[in-house]
Amino acid sequence: MSDPPPAAPTVFVVADDPAVRDSLRTLLECHGIDVCDFASGTAFLDSYGLGLGRGCLLLDIHMPSVDGFAVLQRLAAAGRAAIPTLLMTGKVDMATRRRAQQSGAAGLLEKPLDESMLIAAIRGLIGDGGA
Repeated sequence: MSDPPPAAPTVFVVADDPAVRDSLRTLLECHGIDVCDFASGTAFLDSYGLGLGRGCLLLDIHMPSVDGFAVLQRLAAAGRAAIPTLLMTGKVDMATRRRAQQSGAAGLLEKPLDESMLIAAIRGLIGDGGA
């Protein structure tokens, strides 16, 4: 008996705004990308510790309680395997750009997100050339 094929990579969307999560889910699924979304950094961290599988993280920077940078810091502090991460925010300035680079994020995207840039960036991170 052969091993089952590996699960498709998943984009883990972490954003506190339900409309943002819903629109990202719809967009990504329309492009054939598996999505798992979380309403907070804490919810993601709790689930990611259970081993969600491979994929990438699409992470809002500005969230109450645990922001995007804190999520990345907690993952690193816990010694969890790095997950390729795209940060998103409503306003990109030099300080945010610098923090994003220092955090090890693969990219920083400004909202409203450009659909083609987002899909290309995600496909690059999950190793999926797409159709």
